[in-house]
Amino acid sequence: MRSVTPAGAAFLGLLLLAGAASGQVGPDDFASLARVALPAVVTITVPDVFDADSDESSRSAELLHELFGGPLKGRRQAVGTGVILDPDGLVITSAHAVAGAADIEATAADGVSHKATLVGLDRKTDVAVLRLHGPSPFPHARLGDSDAARVGDWVLAIASPYGLGTTVTRGIISAVPRARPRAGVDDLLQTDAATFLDSVGGPLVNARGEVIGFTTVLTLHDFGISFALPSNAARKIVSQLVRDGAVARGSLDVRFQELTPGLGKALGLAGAGGLLIADLNPQGAAAKAGVHQGDVVTKLDGRPVEVAYDVEHVLRSSSPAQTIELAYWRRGRILLSRVSLGKEVEPARARPLSSRATAMLRFDVRALTPEMGVVVSLVRPDRSPAEPGLRVGDIIREINREPVRTMADFERLVDAVKPSDWLALLVQRGQAAVYVAVEARETTISSMPGTPRR
Repeated sequence: MRSVTPAGAAFLGLLLLAGAASGQVGPDDFASLARVALPAVVTITVPDVFDADSDESSRSAELLHELFGGPLKGRRQAVGTGVILDPDGLVITSAHAVAGAADIEATAADGVSHKATLVGLDRKTDVAVLRLHGPSPFPHARLGDSDAARVGDWVLAIASPYGLGTTVTRGIISAVPRARPRAGVDDLLQTDAATFLDSVGGPLVNARGEVIGFTTVLTLHDFGISFALPSNAARKIVSQLVRDGAVARGSLDVRFQELTPGLGKALGLAGAGGLLIADLNPQGAAAKAGVHQGDVVTKLDGRPVEVAYDVEHVLRSSSPAQTIELAYWRRGRILLSRVSLGKEVEPARARPLSSRATAMLRFDVRALTPEMGVVVSLVRPDRSPAEPGLRVGDIIREINREPVRTMADFERLVDAVKPSDWLALLVQRGQAAVYVAVEARETTISSMPGTPRR
């Protein structure tokens, strides 16, 4: 693909602005949008895990070789899409795609590849920032104001599905972030433009050629629903990652429990809303402000609190030492306290790869984000080829009909695995849901081929 010169990009931008101002976007405008946006989009790749002993892997590799050429071994696997943000090669992509990867490359639409290093990542929002190595200036995207997005606005989504290179789809903004979030998707942009689970992190481009969002793993293909992190939220996250390598958020140092009707009656709060403080760190932020176990929080910084996400939504954009006002019920009285937030502690990582259960299953997983499920990150070459197997990038939704939403769910369900046990796994593979049978086999961990070093 030929690159767009700065003068050419400016001319195309003027054409797009004229079309956006008129409120009409036609096929020619979509082509112009794609031409402006594509040079700043990269495919993120890591070394492929090639299962040479698996019949299925061998057939897949041979087919890829026939279709696209190149060696069967030493291939690289596309794990996500990224967007170049500045002339120096700063790239935003998905955290789950690059977490733990030592060898990262970014390939542009014109086929040029650059080595990339990880600047920082934030698992909660699934955002990572990379730095490209190579001659600058790099072509880069122009970020727009996601708060100005309207329901019904045309958008393009750009991704790199299945390692096939950049792909452009179109759609509209189906919903904008809600003023009263009640679920984990309500502060995201919603679109019906097709996105792909294996290549998230790509841009959502408006009619002005501006990037107003970045695609996420949250997608419901059967219903034509996908979600994107708004560009205004991404700006703040990227800024912290570049500055500190991580995102620091505030914490109340408490554990909440939803207030059931029975608990409300028992506490004398029948009909009242709020969240019950089930436990708290006696040396934490809330305790230091006079909050007690058993108090019921009704408002946080003036916003009503009814479900756990109401608190999460406020704390997600907070920072340590920030002061917030807490309204809470205690023995028939509503009290107010000003709390100086502590620092959020990232949940403990999953056990090392040497766990007996994952060793017997011959594959390993990592969290997409703390609450979005687990993805297969490694398939060991000595796994039995008797059944069509797991693939790197498969997202595990169920194990033996039990849902898997967190790493803790996965560990709980595989803890009791014994040699010769069979597990039925429901996995999301691209746009399809498939069942995979996995047999546990006894092994000596130290003798396992391909066991990564820690």
